[in-house]
Amino acid sequence: ENRRQQSNERRVGLGVMGLADMLIRLGHRYGDERSVTFLDELFAFIAREAYLASSDNAAEKGAFPKFDAEKLLQSGFMRGMPDEVREAVREKGLRNVTLLTVAPTGTTGTMVGTSTGVEPFFFWSYMRKSRLGVHEENVAVLREYREQAGADAPMPGFFTTAMDMTPEEHVRAQAAVQRWIDSSISKTCNVPNEYSVEQTRELYELMYRTGCKGGTIYRDGSRDTQVLNLKEEEKQPEAAPAPAPVQKVRPRPYKRYGVTVSQPSPSGTAHITMNDDADGRPFEVFVDIGKGGSDIKAMAEAMGRLMSLLLRISSPLSPKDRIQEIIGQIKGIGGARSLGFGRNRVRSLPDAVALALEEHYSLHREDAGPADAETPDGDAVAETLGGGASGMTGGRHIIADLCPSCGEGSFIRKEGCHTCESCGFSEC
Repeated sequence: ENRRQQSNERRVGLGVMGLADMLIRLGHRYGDERSVTFLDELFAFIAREAYLASSDNAAEKGAFPKFDAEKLLQSGFMRGMPDEVREAVREKGLRNVTLLTVAPTGTTGTMVGTSTGVEPFFFWSYMRKSRLGVHEENVAVLREYREQAGADAPMPGFFTTAMDMTPEEHVRAQAAVQRWIDSSISKTCNVPNEYSVEQTRELYELMYRTGCKGGTIYRDGSRDTQVLNLKEEEKQPEAAPAPAPVQKVRPRPYKRYGVTVSQPSPSGTAHITMNDDADGRPFEVFVDIGKGGSDIKAMAEAMGRLMSLLLRISSPLSPKDRIQEIIGQIKGIGGARSLGFGRNRVRSLPDAVALALEEHYSLHREDAGPADAETPDGDAVAETLGGGASGMTGGRHIIADLCPSCGEGSFIRKEGCHTCESCGFSEC
C-alpha cells in the first residue's frame, strides 16, 4: 500500500538552508520589508524552476499516475504560479505531485556551519544541546565580518537574531516563503517570555490571514530545558540600559482602601483590618485585640506586622496568592479553648484571622492548615496560644491561657469554668 501510494504521487521536498547567511551577506535585515520582498522573489524563482524541471521530467518519463491537469491547475497554489509554469504543466504534465518544502535542517545546517532552514540565527554565540551533549556554537559569518572589519567594529543593523525580530516579522517572513512552497514550512516564531495568551491568539490569526499553512510559537523560557540557550555570560551587541533596582518591599502609599472586621475568638473579639493598594491588591493586615500592654495585644500586633511584610515584600507570587498561603498556614490552629460549634467554630486567634481573610478575599481552601487536629478541652494538657503560663497545683499540670479581658496569662480552668486569676473575669 505504501509503495502504491508513493508511486502514484511521487512526492519530493526540495528545501533550503543558509537563508540567514545569504541575507546578511546581501545586507538585508531579516524580517524587514526589504527582506520580505527579496524572499518573495527568491522563492518564486525556486518554485518556477522546480516546476519547470518536474514538467520536463514528466515529458521524458511520464507524469505521476494520479495526475489530472485540470484539477491540479484549479488548486490555489497552481493558480498563483506564473503562466509559463501553468502552460508547461498543462502540456507536459508534472512528474511529482509536490516538489517543495522547508525542513528544519537543524543538525545538517550546524554540521556544515550555516543557518538552518529558513530560520534566522538564534544568537551569534550560543549553547546547543544535542545527542552528542552540550557544546558552544559560533556563527561563521560574524567571525568573517570581524576579521575583515576589525574586532571592535560596530555590528551593522542587518546582523539580526531570532530574538531581535518582532513576532510579526517572523510571521511575515514565513508567509513570503509559504506563498511559493506547495508543502509546508518548519519555522519557529520566537516570542519574549512575557508574551500573553491574547497576543498568541492574534499571532496565529496573522499566520492564517497571511497564508501560512501552520506555525510554531515558542515563548522563551517556557520550558525548563530547551535546545538553544544563550550563554549566560554573553552580552547583547548593544548595551542595554541597566534595569531599575527592584524594590524589596513595596512602599506604603498615601492612601489605602480596606475594611475592618470584628471577629469573635476564644481570646476575645479581634478587630482585623485588611487594606488594599490603589490597584486592589492586598497590601497589609492589622490585628487588634485586648488591652494595651497585654501579651495577647503584642502577639496580635506581631502577627499583623509579619503578614503585612509578607504581602509587601518582593515575590513571584501575587499578593492574592500570598493571602491564600497565609490562610493555609494559620487556619485551623488550635488553642486551649475554642468558640462556637460546627462550621462556626473558631479554634484560636490565628484561626479567627484566617476566617476573616478567607471571607473578605473570597478564598476557600479544602485543607485546614498545619494544625487541624482538635485540642482537648478541660484539665488535660493542651496547646496554649503562645503567651500562657503553666504550673503544678495539687500534683496536676494546669494550663493558663491569656485572659480575653485583661490579656494576662492567668486564665485557667477550675471547677468546670475558665476564670482569670488576675482580674476575676469568668466565662460562666
